[in-house]
Amino acid sequence: MAENDSTDLPDLIESEGQVTLSKRRTLVALEASWEIEQLCTAMRTSCTDDGNIDMRVVRGISKRIADLAGAIMSALSDKSHSTDDLCLNVLLEEGGAA
Repeated sequence: MAENDSTDLPDLIESEGQVTLSKRRTLVALEASWEIEQLCTAMRTSCTDDGNIDMRVVRGISKRIADLAGAIMSALSDKSHSTDDLCLNVLLEEGGAA
């Protein structure tokens, strides 16, 4: 099977409450998350106080987006983060998603 041939296996498999991601799909999701995180960093560092934007709002929103991007990266690739911890970080409540 060719490594770049996407016709042999599906990129996402959902079966009996389980989800399996192909390596390619995982890398795409990770790349998107890393870019989101970097854009948030750039937004925080490039804004100045002489504009009409409340910098506390920009910092708060960008920090939340960065946290969500980190949760996506962990969910896709880091077994050391439990699903319960990820749900708490993303949903801001215990119990989490079904």
